[in-house]
Amino acid sequence: MKSIAKWVAITWSVFCLFGVVFGFIAASLKMTELTTDTAKAGAIIGFFVGIMFWVIIWIVIAGPALIIYLVSSSTRRESSYANISTETIQPSSLLSDTKICPTCAEEIKLAAINCKHCGETFDEGQVTRQVADRHAQVVPTTPTSNKRPKILWVISIFYLLSLKYNLLSFVLIYSGSIPLNEAQQSYFSSQTFIDILFSISIILLNFIGTIYLLLLKRYAFYAFLYAFVISFILTGYYIIFKDLIVALGSSGIIGAIIGFTINIAIILYTKGLINKRILK
Repeated sequence: MKSIAKWVAITWSVFCLFGVVFGFIAASLKMTELTTDTAKAGAIIGFFVGIMFWVIIWIVIAGPALIIYLVSSSTRRESSYANISTETIQPSSLLSDTKICPTCAEEIKLAAINCKHCGETFDEGQVTRQVADRHAQVVPTTPTSNKRPKILWVISIFYLLSLKYNLLSFVLIYSGSIPLNEAQQSYFSSQTFIDILFSISIILLNFIGTIYLLLLKRYAFYAFLYAFVISFILTGYYIIFKDLIVALGSSGIIGAIIGFTINIAIILYTKGLINKRILK
């Protein structure tokens, strides 16, 4: 059940995301053919109706599967930790503190210097080492907690809201619903199909990373890292060849710096979760 729920959640989440992305591409291409504000408004409404369709599909299919997987994973981990705790502490509590006298074969205390049965005397240094060795045989350990940190939900919500914001911004910009200055119009008109494809790949990588993060998989780190690298390279390219800084303006530059900073912090955090063995 757990494995099935996992793959249903992943498959349908990716499927729904592709539906939204391709809907966005189709809507953007259609916007270029429309001339009246009424037609553009109708196209925007149709786009959001399409988004709601995919959201409903996700809620009905992928959402419950993800909840089942997360609940079953949490239950299994707690049971696993309980077993580890029992198996680790019990041998320590039952560790014998006795030994057999080599002369009379009677049981005596491990720390005894003289046998109470036959009077045999043992070397004090050897007895001390025997006691230390016996206690070193089993060392009680406290299992590391691997519960899902609450901040993971915050990160996931952040990326999902970013996805929604990016898609909404694209639609509003290319539909002409947002007024743009001359520099911004020049920048967006210079965007090619390859540029849009790279932007979509960044969105997909962040979405996949979010899913893996909720599933406590180390692949989340790599998805976030690749998305950041692509975004960083594209930003540098746009700054050099497409006057991105002029198009962004001072407020846009500050927002971009904050966004990159948050992404770096999330990448470092997920790397720390891998080191702590929380992400497997």
